[in-house]
Amino acid sequence: MNPDVSSVDNGSTPSGQAARSIHADPGKRVRRGVDSVRARARRLTAGARRASAGASKYARNEPMKALFIAFAVGAALSAVVSLVKRPRDSA
Repeated sequence: MNPDVSSVDNGSTPSGQAARSIHADPGKRVRRGVDSVRARARRLTAGARRASAGASKYARNEPMKALFIAFAVGAALSAVVSLVKRPRDSA
């Protein structure tokens, strides 16, 4: 029988040395998690900045196209909202 596995849980729960190694340094695991979240946030922020810069450049280079695109998007959103908010017939 494996001493690192609890027989009560049919081998699904670690015990002994395995449990100690999992819970040895929770602070280290938390720091790794926080670092991972921070790195992901930095990547997302950088991507948003690039997208914003690209949109600004496009609007400067093609102002009429940008205006028409903005108008079309606004009209489409307005149509969707009016369809969602329309009262339903109860007949």
